[in-house]
Amino acid sequence: MDKELPQGVSECQAGGLSVFKDKADAYRIIRKIPRFRKAKPALGILTPNLGKILCNPSQSSQSHHTWWVPANEKPWTVFQVTNVD
Repeated sequence: MDKELPQGVSECQAGGLSVFKDKADAYRIIRKIPRFRKAKPALGILTPNLGKILCNPSQSSQSHHTWWVPANEKPWTVFQVTNVD
């Protein structure tokens, strides 16, 4: 299904996943944005073999990064679901 990209978001950005370096930022986003309220945060350590990462802070999160996962990688193996404090 083709979806229209939000204004100001490139195809490249849309293909990445949002991750946060600071756990508190991730928890704040989960609490603040309604569509994420049922999200289950996960903690993990990313290594260079798990893809490219770009730091792109926003007004709501200084630790926001976009992560592009290579095809055939299984990134969920390095994360553990945690509870929002």
